[in-house]
Amino acid sequence: MGTGRGGLVVARVETRVEAFGVWLAGPSGPVGHVAELTKVMAHPAVRGLGLGKRVVSALVGACRNAGIEVITLGVRGNNHGAISLYESCGFRTWGLLPNAVAVDDLRFDDLRMFLPLSLPEDVRIHGSAAGGPGGSVRWTMTEEVAH
Repeated sequence: MGTGRGGLVVARVETRVEAFGVWLAGPSGPVGHVAELTKVMAHPAVRGLGLGKRVVSALVGACRNAGIEVITLGVRGNNHGAISLYESCGFRTWGLLPNAVAVDDLRFDDLRMFLPLSLPEDVRIHGSAAGGPGGSVRWTMTEEVAH
């Protein structure tokens, strides 16, 4: 189910919900074409049945249908099973925020991943080049300060 800017995917085994995940996109605007996957989880008793992959695939499909161009997610750095799952679905690592996840007195890294989807045909890629809306030229600090 979804609202066009987000949705929930639920996986059932018989009548029990055993896995689920959420996708959320920000408001329309400069980053409105980016969605985040959150709360992707499966009950430990059903891990290994492929429910996680089915949930992630359904989330990716829902994002595609909503016109999303890039999907991001964060995963705890020590969750190697989830990292492998996301990699098998095409996600790639783009960054790591050290010690960003707190569980009581433990700290874990937040591994950031992304999956690029299709771009509209009329999109022009500008990347990090100077210029364009919101851009500026690179400058360096000097010892002298202009007064």
